[in-house]
Amino acid sequence: MKKFAPLHFLIVSAIIFVGLFVVLAFPNQVLAQTPSSTTIQGYGWSSNIGWINFGDGSANYPRITVDSNGILNGYAWSSNVGWIQAAPTLTGLAGSGDNFSAKISGSDLKGWMRTCSVFADGVCGTSNPLAFRPSLDLGGWDGWLKMSNITLGPSQIIGGMTSRSMSGYAWGSLNLGWVSAALLSVIGPTPTPTPTPTPTPTPGAN
Repeated sequence: MKKFAPLHFLIVSAIIFVGLFVVLAFPNQVLAQTPSSTTIQGYGWSSNIGWINFGDGSANYPRITVDSNGILNGYAWSSNVGWIQAAPTLTGLAGSGDNFSAKISGSDLKGWMRTCSVFADGVCGTSNPLAFRPSLDLGGWDGWLKMSNITLGPSQIIGGMTSRSMSGYAWGSLNLGWVSAALLSVIGPTPTPTPTPTPTPTPGAN
């Protein structure tokens, strides 16, 4: 037995803990990398599957983008269930309300995302026709994640970018459970101020 193994374990654990704390406690400062478009950044938290990375701007975890209509496009990542996709084609479980893809409307994030691992191809159903994993593997799980109770806070300027923090939860049924959005933000370019026109002098005016 190695005498100093416990000490080595404690040191490594402390480094991991501090790094995770900095990322989660200061997501806007750590993750902000001057995106040229509006994006989602940060982490969701599920008591069932743990952390869900909504994008840190790296090559491996690109941020989910938000188009001019507020529609989300891209993937979040969970080490337990894999990729969770947001796309215009993912309109949710029939009869469960808000049957449209995940989108921002005013101060609300509503609509649906879906876990890719429910599909046989593992990439959110690119096969035609759609092929799901065997029902015995899924146990009745359909992979849907509903943004039913998430709101956006007021805009703030952080690091030269516009930031809106989120609050509330999404619901992921059997496997995902409730997913907290408290560590997620919407980040976008700061709008360019509209210059105030200079009045044209009127000839002969005093």
